[in-house]
Amino acid sequence: MVDLMASAERCRFKARQCELLAKDTSSAPFANATLLLFSTADLEEDFVRRDLATNQHRNSRREVKVSASERRSDCKTI
Repeated sequence: MVDLMASAERCRFKARQCELLAKDTSSAPFANATLLLFSTADLEEDFVRRDLATNQHRNSRREVKVSASERRSDCKTI
């Protein structure tokens, strides 16, 4: 499986390198490439956050449901 967080970090690293190199140039395509790298990193991190939130939501819905009658019977045994 692809490690999206590592991929996002690589994109950010490359984008920072591009920014440093861009100081010596006025190329619009070069500037666009830098923005695309940062955007790609943002998208990958956002996907990971949404995927984690979805998994947490699914796991919370799988909790064992206890009926009211079961709760009352448990209270009587205490």
